[in-house]
Amino acid sequence: MRFFKTEVWSYAVLLIILFAIASLAVMAVMNHIEEYVPAEQILTVSTLIWSLTLGFMLIAGAFGLWAIKFSGEIESRRRLSRFISAMDYLADPVIAVDRRGRITGANPAAARTLAVRAHDERLLTEVFPTLTDDNFSAILKAAEPVEVELSAPSGGLERILRLRAQPADDLVIVQISDVTKMNARRIQSMYMARLQLIGQLARGVTYDLTNLLGAISGHASLLARIPPGSIESRQSVDAILRSSEQGISIAQRLLELAQPGVAGPTATRSTGEHIRNAVSAIRESLPEQWKIEEDVEESLPPVGIGGIQVEQMILNLALHAAERIGTIGRLRISAGRPSASRAMFNVGDKYACVVLVSASPSPDDSDMPGGQDSAPIDGEPGIIESVVRSMIEESGGNLFSMRGPYGSVIHRLTLSRPIPETSLHTGDGAIPEAVAQIVAGWRLLLAVPARKCDRMASTMTDAKIQVFRAHDMVSALAEIEKQGVLDAIVMDKTLMGTEVSGIVRAVTRLQPEAGVVVIDEDAQSRIDQSCNAVFVPDPTDGPRLFSALIEARNLAMRRRQQQGRHSPA
Repeated sequence: MRFFKTEVWSYAVLLIILFAIASLAVMAVMNHIEEYVPAEQILTVSTLIWSLTLGFMLIAGAFGLWAIKFSGEIESRRRLSRFISAMDYLADPVIAVDRRGRITGANPAAARTLAVRAHDERLLTEVFPTLTDDNFSAILKAAEPVEVELSAPSGGLERILRLRAQPADDLVIVQISDVTKMNARRIQSMYMARLQLIGQLARGVTYDLTNLLGAISGHASLLARIPPGSIESRQSVDAILRSSEQGISIAQRLLELAQPGVAGPTATRSTGEHIRNAVSAIRESLPEQWKIEEDVEESLPPVGIGGIQVEQMILNLALHAAERIGTIGRLRISAGRPSASRAMFNVGDKYACVVLVSASPSPDDSDMPGGQDSAPIDGEPGIIESVVRSMIEESGGNLFSMRGPYGSVIHRLTLSRPIPETSLHTGDGAIPEAVAQIVAGWRLLLAVPARKCDRMASTMTDAKIQVFRAHDMVSALAEIEKQGVLDAIVMDKTLMGTEVSGIVRAVTRLQPEAGVVVIDEDAQSRIDQSCNAVFVPDPTDGPRLFSALIEARNLAMRRRQQQGRHSPA
């Protein structure tokens, strides 16, 4: 908007005319008072009269310019708001927001979907309660177009809305788009890509193993035809040994990829939270026409499998069940302790928790699958069921899939109890062999004072961990950038001062796959979800430190999983 409008120039001409009239009046007054004022005071009196006259005229002119500018801004806002309110040709809601955050204009689509009117002047945060303060400030103070995404509960479902803000003079034009389906398609594509990656990995492993077995079989058949002790016999034996070693190496790599998480506070003490995370991922993955229900008991007991594995198993079983019924329907996720009073939860005291994933094409409560009319599913299980069954049975749990009435599908997961934490300690301060096997080969940065470094580094080196040392934060950050991908980072709180959370967040951005353990001798053992780190008080307690490393690694895996799920399309 131009500061000097046409009306301003007209007002300036008017001021010039008024100034000419005032000058004539001042001259007339001066001529009249000359005979009453001594000659030596004429100059002073005339200066005072001219100053008062010009001063009042300048004040009047300034007020006039301000009034013109203010009225022009008000009229501009009113016109823009009326223009937006008349945008009935747009399917997406469009609203006009002033710099105070109040809605001054809304098109018919916004009036229908958001229930806003221009004359209400409601705050933007009232219409979108989940809008954070940072995003609200970014929209109002935007000097250029900006986009913000937020979640908006609607009818029991969670929609993803994208707000595109375009500044226009003293107003901000905001267009609201529903991108829930686009996010769901992106998440489905992501999981399909993961399954394709698994298929490619399986195909490659099958090809390598087939070649190795063919070589072993060929040389074994040659051994039966050539005399023992000959050169050809020794060559065949050597070839068989090499092929066997290659097969063992491939198997070890597969075991590393399929290594389940170790039970710990991250994996077991937040069982209900992990199940709810899986339900949220299911809502984002399935079309919005699905009716998804959640029935999770409060304070579920710990389980003997990692939290990320729990989320992935429930998510994949839910998508598999939804695909099996072949139509839009209803999905229910139930979780609770074993109970003899509920047929589907009557699994005895051996297990810690039962999770039911049930899908039905019927929207009625009475038609949801139950324990009375259920029967095992005939035929061979698919790849999803086989993978989940392998994961759950390895941790001591069980998976049972069955058919219910009206074509419904039920998957029942029984999760085992965790190994007691005391089992990680051997009693003499030594590291258990199972824990040592997990951390063997890790790349770890040890950022602690020199007086603590040698003993901790010796303990970790004995566990076959590759240790990089740093004695201050500057050298620690240099090592983080220098060493590439790290599996874990151990930092002493005394090196970080008062900005512990900020430094930990910066480190997790530089090393998103590394678990972070903070040594704080003044605190109790805990997991800080806000900064994604595990705090331990005693660095000399080897078993507890190694348990914290594994917990931090699981926490990093979950953080990476969440980042992949909420990345922008």
